[in-house]
Amino acid sequence: MKKLLVLSAVLLSAVSASAVTVDGIFYRCYETGFEEGFSINLYACVSDFDGKESRYNGVVTIPETVIGNNGDTYTVAMIDENTFDGCAISGITLPNTIEVIDEEAFRDCVNLTELTLPEKVRTIDEGAFKGCSGLKKIY
Repeated sequence: MKKLLVLSAVLLSAVSASAVTVDGIFYRCYETGFEEGFSINLYACVSDFDGKESRYNGVVTIPETVIGNNGDTYTVAMIDENTFDGCAISGITLPNTIEVIDEEAFRDCVNLTELTLPEKVRTIDEGAFKGCSGLKKIY
């Protein structure tokens, strides 16, 4: 029993994650950034609401940092897969801290017409903008 408790404690501390909502935007906060290849250790990713269908709309502004439930500051470095899938966003402001745009992050955002990618973006996964028929300009 002791071994099981110790193993459980080690596994729980290896991947520490929490969730926070700021200005109506849901973030998952992680403390393993260096291991994931990010240039920072405490990072957050913009995500959908616990796997439920997102309801983001209008113009969305993502901040460079968010404060987690534990009081730590997390750098927003990623847009999670399917985060804005089918959402009625017409514009989005991404901070210069974004490094990864995951697969199908903006799939079927037909109202999105232009986007400025931050210089730090190193990965845009497959289908990130699939079905964005209104997207005419990417800067």
